[in-house]
Amino acid sequence: MSTKTPTSLLTQLRNNKDEGWERLKILYGKLILYWCAQKSVPEADREDIFQNVMISVVNGFAHFEKTETGHTFRGWLRNITQNRIADFYRNKGERPHEVPFLLDNNLEWSATSISEEENEEEQRLLTHQVMKLIARHYEGKEKLWELLQLSIRGEITSEQASQELGMTPSAFRQQKSRLVHSIREEFGELFQ
Repeated sequence: MSTKTPTSLLTQLRNNKDEGWERLKILYGKLILYWCAQKSVPEADREDIFQNVMISVVNGFAHFEKTETGHTFRGWLRNITQNRIADFYRNKGERPHEVPFLLDNNLEWSATSISEEENEEEQRLLTHQVMKLIARHYEGKEKLWELLQLSIRGEITSEQASQELGMTPSAFRQQKSRLVHSIREEFGELFQ
């Protein structure tokens, strides 16, 4: 799986669209809190760091550019988060030798600068958030949403799902096709 951010989200952010900023919070908020936990930030302080990260992103987004292969929005966001966490520890009077990552002057914002295990966990968190965003479009159609997810994961066939919904297999496949197309359009770079 690729670690790229959906271009449509970046376009929305560049155009300063409220929807883009809301999607950013939903897609990456849990990831920012996860990074805080990974750096042993007390739970009570994580939301403050999240807010500081968001302020930094708003103020610095105009300068975000993928100038080199491997540079990603997620990596850039991770770098901002690490810097806000470092600020947090410095403001508490922590010394670099007490917080080892403060000694790391090579904070890359490339997806290749993290372990495969970290990448998989980050990808899992993002995928979960993507599914939450998509689920909003299925309010009032929860059973359809549940069966579409099961079908996409290969846990049930279109025939089984359509039977449970009382529709033809062709109609269900059309719903599934629309969903997959929508996911690719909106979030394709996350799933390549």
